Amino acid sequence: MIPSTILPEISYLINKYLSVEVELKMLEDVKEGNLALKILKPVDLTRTIEVIATYRDARIGFVDASLVAMAERLKVGKILTTDVAHFAMFRPQGMGTFEIVPQEVL
Repeated sequence: MIPSTILPEISYLINKYLSVEVELKMLEDVKEGNLALKILKPVDLTRTIEVIATYRDARIGFVDASLVAMAERLKVGKILTTDVAHFAMFRPQGMGTFEIVPQEVL
C-alpha cells in the first residue's frame, strides 16, 4: 500500500538512488493496481492536523503526519520509512507504536 501523500517522495527517492527504470516500474505497479494507492480522506486531514499539533516541537510536517493518520484509519502497524526517528516516537491511536520494517536495511 502506498499513501497518496507519499507517492511523489517515493518516486523522487527511487529515481535519485536507484534508477528511472525502477521508478517507472513502481509507477506502473501503482497504475496496474499491484501496489494499492490509498487516497487521503477528509477524516485523515483532520487527524493529520492533530498529529502535527501534538508533535509540533518535532516539526514532523504534513507527509509524516498524514501517514500516521492514514495508518491509524487503515489499521496498518508496519511502516517502511527512512525516517526512523519520527516514526519511532509516534504513538498511533489504538496501536501503541509502529513496527518499522525492515529497520535493519534502512
